[in-house]
Amino acid sequence: MPTPTNFLLIGKSVFFPSSGILAISDLHLGYENMLKTEGFEFPIKQLKETKRELEKIFEEIKKRKMKLKKIIILGDLKHLFGFGIVEKYEIRDFLNFLERFVKKENIILIKGNHEKISLDKREYKFFHLEKNLAFLHGDKLFPEILNKRTDTIIVGHLHPAIFIQDPNSHKKEKYKCFLVGEVKVKDILGYDKKNNLIDEKGSEHLNCSQLKGRGQKLFNKSLRGDTGGDGEQFNKKITCIVLPSFLQIREGTDIKTEYENKKNWAFIPKKQLLKFRAFVVGEKNRTYDFGVLGKMKK
Repeated sequence: MPTPTNFLLIGKSVFFPSSGILAISDLHLGYENMLKTEGFEFPIKQLKETKRELEKIFEEIKKRKMKLKKIIILGDLKHLFGFGIVEKYEIRDFLNFLERFVKKENIILIKGNHEKISLDKREYKFFHLEKNLAFLHGDKLFPEILNKRTDTIIVGHLHPAIFIQDPNSHKKEKYKCFLVGEVKVKDILGYDKKNNLIDEKGSEHLNCSQLKGRGQKLFNKSLRGDTGGDGEQFNKKITCIVLPSFLQIREGTDIKTEYENKKNWAFIPKKQLLKFRAFVVGEKNRTYDFGVLGKMKK
């Protein structure tokens, strides 16, 4: 897969010029304050740095004579599972900051696994569909996104990063990265090459009460073509874009060596992720293609 052309990787965000949508993920506001309460001190100022990075992204979009119309946060805007006083302040301050650039109704909040409680009656969506694009957190798969129109899924949750080693020394550093690749619908649902369900209990990451037991089997049969359809959806390839976390304090998880394919952790299997290409955005927003993740040297 060549360097993407229908979307731009800017900083730790992805921007779709045709729709004016900017997506970011896993800000984990409140993380720094949590560490401080545990006795750790970091000279980062998480909220201030997050705003500064986003302002640079907004400036880059404007510099390229493109228009920002909508901002989608792909879950885990907050870190604590409850709400701390400082965290509440930071989230309110941050959302007010975003409203300087887009209208309030054009700030879409996706529910991540850290969003257990809503703040100020803000609406959190499980997913957002926009033409051919589907935005969701990445821990759960929602059947509604697997429609005939969707050809690109944008997720966060995994906090992807890669190790890059100096060939002339033993020194290696970790960098946040984007993962971009294609996956078939049936691979997401947990089917093998012969269209047999690998786990007879079903795909545990499917988050829909109607898809328990028989309901899920009927849904899968419909996609596969067993109920009168042509099965086109079942074998359809979907482009997946996995965003790095926006959190400054931690680089993320190296999918090859640190990611454990735990049950219910993410709906994209590790086997498929290793086929994705890894992209790192460097200075001046230059994108570096490090090739297929599974073929990178350890």
